[in-house]
Amino acid sequence: MKILNTEIPDWLVWLSAGLILYELGKRLEAEPGEAETLESDLEGDVMTCAAWQTVDTPQGPIIRCMYFEPACKGDQCLTDPVPYPPSVLEILEKREPRRKTRKRRAEEEKEFDREVKNVARMMAEAENEAVEMGKQFYKEILDRGGIKAYRKGVEAEEYRDIPKYIHRKAGLPPDEMASEMGYRDEKEFVEAIEAEKYRRSLLPKGRSYWKIGDFLTQAEEYVISQSRAA
Repeated sequence: MKILNTEIPDWLVWLSAGLILYELGKRLEAEPGEAETLESDLEGDVMTCAAWQTVDTPQGPIIRCMYFEPACKGDQCLTDPVPYPPSVLEILEKREPRRKTRKRRAEEEKEFDREVKNVARMMAEAENEAVEMGKQFYKEILDRGGIKAYRKGVEAEEYRDIPKYIHRKAGLPPDEMASEMGYRDEKEFVEAIEAEKYRRSLLPKGRSYWKIGDFLTQAEEYVISQSRAA
């Protein structure tokens, strides 16, 4: 064989080809997950495995390529690697996962971050819906005139616990407002106000709504707990 007018011995050509196939075989054997993926784009690869086999060794069974073929023949290129036969799949199912490649670790980290952000977004949306419901709750109280103090100063301390935002001198006392808004009694109504007051106190200072970033830590803990439970 001549390359650039230089005579290359046939034995050297075959040796070089053998070394290439050997290195490719080692790569495929070291990362069987890549070979079993049926979404790989083989276009541009020089050679690919055409048949797999399992080989028993004193250290246990290993997976090897029986022989290689060009990934492209003429203008036709394979798009899917040859699938593993059942005997090889059985070995893969029993084998412990191999050490992840840097690319796979990066993909998993990106997927983890994406899932955490999605969970954080759902948490923020749920809390903001509760905030909107609280605003509507206060609006309904104000639409009915707001809440005024109890008659003759009775239970003045409880009245002071009601946010000043909904205090109105010309409004209704808590017991009447409770009946007006359909609550069973005054206690249930006041508890609803206290729950809304507490919910608002949890909001970051100076803000009237939640952001995704407020829930990233909680979302990360949730995603990790779910992955462990799976």
